Order: sequence, then structure tokens, then C-alpha cells
Amino acid sequence: MNPGAPDAARCKKAIEILEQFDRLAQKLGITIPPRRLQRLRALRDSGAITSNDLPAGLVREFPGEFSGLTLAEIRRRCRKR
Repeated sequence: MNPGAPDAARCKKAIEILEQFDRLAQKLGITIPPRRLQRLRALRDSGAITSNDLPAGLVREFPGEFSGLTLAEIRRRCRKR
């Protein structure tokens, strides 16, 4: 692995949180209003969701080095390992 490459486990965690935020929020007892949930799903489906879009309970679990990056950007960076 090259020195600037992100850790594989942290990549997986960041991607999982952004892709499965609705399931994880439910598991943690976090309620997301239907309108916001619809918006988050649209962002996820387009690859534009970031940690800044998530409820605070999920942001606390999110790997900091990917903060503010879109799902598409994280996937790109993690593939370059």
C-alpha cells in the first residue's frame, strides 16, 4: 500500500455508512423525518451524499479523513489503494 492511501477498513466503514445510513440510523434508534430521508436517498443514489448530510449520531461513527467528501469521491480514493 502506498503511504498516502487510505486504510481499507476505514474506506469500507465510510462507504457503508453513506450507503446504508437508513438501516444504521434505525439500528441506533435515530429517527429521520420522511422528507429528509427522501432527500438523503436521492443524494446517496447520485453519489453526492457526504457525512455533512447525515444525522449527528452517524457522523460520530464516520471516519474523519473522509469528512465532507462525497460517496463518489470516497469510492475513487479507496480504489486507488
